[in-house]
Amino acid sequence: MDEDAFSTDMPRERLLTKGAAALADYELLAILLRTGAKGVDVLRFAQDLLKARGGLVGLFNSRPADLQALRGLGKAKSAEILAVTELARRFMAEEMRHPSWSFSSPDDVRNFLLLQFKGQGLESFGVLFLNQQHGFIAFERLAAGAAGAVNIPARELFASALHHHAAAVILAHNHPAGSTEPSAADRAATKQIEAALALMEVRLLDHFIVAGNTLVSMRECGGW
Repeated sequence: MDEDAFSTDMPRERLLTKGAAALADYELLAILLRTGAKGVDVLRFAQDLLKARGGLVGLFNSRPADLQALRGLGKAKSAEILAVTELARRFMAEEMRHPSWSFSSPDDVRNFLLLQFKGQGLESFGVLFLNQQHGFIAFERLAAGAAGAVNIPARELFASALHHHAAAVILAHNHPAGSTEPSAADRAATKQIEAALALMEVRLLDHFIVAGNTLVSMRECGGW
């Protein structure tokens, strides 16, 4: 048996006897990876990967090129991580579409948006569509590109709001460079979007900016 693969036996046995919640992030990742890199056992390899990508959320928000650039992580292991990430996102989306599900607190919204944007190298813009009770309808990423070059795609936003019969929306975009300060363009565009949505009887609840591990509410920072 491969020595690196053998080192996953202990966390695997603990998972089966005590449940997955008993394991640390790196132990769960080690079970997924099965083998380490040259000269590094799989548990240490898993820890190194998490550190390199800034934690579990950063790892699971990585692009294929980000993963393949990591030493010891080839195409096969990269594909496994990307597949598990997509399954997790689809599971979350399905669970949130249940009629009884809703965001129960601002922290729920913050955690969801951090999961969508954290660790991304490109700037992107997304919209959270909600019903009258602020229950989840859908999340759509409507634009992505180079930092500072992504504009709010107003036409697509309005079309999606009508398609989903949304009663409220939350806007979000990330600043890959790390600044959480809303730009003058951010504020002006948000104000215009709010006015146009109001004509459609759709409320703009907030516009969040994600930078690294930080998520800032424009409404809480003086609005737009």
